[in-house]
This record gives sequence, C-alpha cells and structure tokens, in this order.
Amino acid sequence: MGVTGFQKLAYNLPGISNLGKAFAGRNKKMQLKLQKAGKDITAEIYYSALILALIVSFMAGLIADLIIFGFFLPFLESQGVGGLPAFLEELLTYAIPIVTTALGFFIYHYLGVTSTIKERGKKIDRTMPYAVNYMAAMASADVSPAEIFRGLATQDIYGEIQKEAEKIARDIDLLGMDLMSVLKRAIVRSPSDKWAEFLQGTITTSSSGGSLKKYFDVKAEEYMRDARLLLQQDLQSLGVMAESFVTVVVAAPLFLIEGDNTPRGRGGLQKTTWSALPER
Repeated sequence: MGVTGFQKLAYNLPGISNLGKAFAGRNKKMQLKLQKAGKDITAEIYYSALILALIVSFMAGLIADLIIFGFFLPFLESQGVGGLPAFLEELLTYAIPIVTTALGFFIYHYLGVTSTIKERGKKIDRTMPYAVNYMAAMASADVSPAEIFRGLATQDIYGEIQKEAEKIARDIDLLGMDLMSVLKRAIVRSPSDKWAEFLQGTITTSSSGGSLKKYFDVKAEEYMRDARLLLQQDLQSLGVMAESFVTVVVAAPLFLIEGDNTPRGRGGLQKTTWSALPER
C-alpha cells in the first residue's frame, strides 16, 4: 500500500511535517509496525498524517458543537421544547471535540495499523498449510530456495504470504542480498509468529546442511494437520450454534404451544368459564 493523497498533504504541511519527524525520531518501533502492517510508507509520513487526522477530528467536533449549540438547541427552545440543563450543555461542549478526536485516533491508528497487523497475521496462518505444501513440491523438483520464494511471489492465491514472498524476492534481486540475510529481515517484519518460526527453521536447516525438501515436507504435514484440527473445532462450534438455534427458535415455541394444551391449562380455562356462568 503506497502513500495516499491525505498522507502526501500532511507531509507537505511544514509544521505538521516537522512534528511527524519529531514523533518518528522518538518512536523507532513505528517503522517496524508499518512494515508488519504491509504499509510502504515511512514513520515520518505516518505520524504527519496521524497529526493531521487528529486536527481534522478536533475541528469536526468544534463544528458539531457549533451546529448543536448554535442552531439545533436554540431552534428547539424556540419551538417550546425544553433545553438541556446548564451543566450538561457545558459538559457536552468539551466532550464532543474530545470524543471526535479520540475516534479519529482509533480509526486511523488502531484500525489502520494495530488491527491490520493482527488481521495479516491471521491470514498468513490460515494460508500457510497450502503455501508450504507448494514450497515442498518445488523443493522436491530440486528448485533452489531463492527460486522457490520467487515462484511463491507469483502466486496470488496465497494472499499475504505471496506479498511477504514478493519482499523476499525483491531484496534478493534488487538489493543483491544473500538468502539467509533476506530471510532474517523477513522474520523481523513478519506479522505472523508462525511464518517467522517457519523462516527461522528454513535458515537453520539450510545453514546446517540439512535437507530443505524434508523440512518443507514435515512442516507442510504439520500445518495441514493443524488446519484439519482447527476445521474440526470450527465444525463443532457450528454444531453447537445450530443446536442452540433449533432450541431457541424452533423448539421453544412448540413447548409454549404444548403448554397451552396441557390439562392444567385447559382446567384453568374451564374454571374461568364456569365462574362466568350465572348461578341457578
């Protein structure tokens, strides 16, 4: 994901850009988080855009204040509708800009970075059984490790793993780095612990003179077994949900209908009916 127009605007504003550079200098880990989130931007650009997003959110809160307290509430009072208590008006005056600013921070930072890292990690974990199986098939044909990652980088079906393989192939071909150094970089920026562990095993096996083909076969079988177990757990959870649905939506109304037809229910109805008849 490249630089957006909003991020370019923020970085081109001198004051905001300087603040962004200052924040980036104090938080060295943000660049790594951006890499894990799959965002091809610098920390300076990210912080500049975050600051601008907070300013815009705060201004939106002030505009909301103006609309509510300058137009909406006076209009209601002119129509005879009671206004808000004084303390509540004062509280809302300060609360609305604060809430909109916090909302802007949550949307831009949490959903944009933190949540994206977690989501990418989950997608990689789900795809690993099939991607590693592909790598094992390539290794069985005596394809070199570098060519295996180049081939994986062309397979869009593997989603986020394909993107990680693209970066590995780029570092080899464009930067001229050796495979072991490239894999170490990939481990650091990986959003998935499982993928990082697999790459570390690849480095260890290759460095010790072991068989990558055998290693890939073993890991592919392990990941497929884990995937089948996870699928069984999901099916069991779906079964429990289906039973709960049947119990609540289907069986419960039937029990209520049956309860109305019991002798006790009919007796109560007969008693009510006889009491309504006139005495002889």
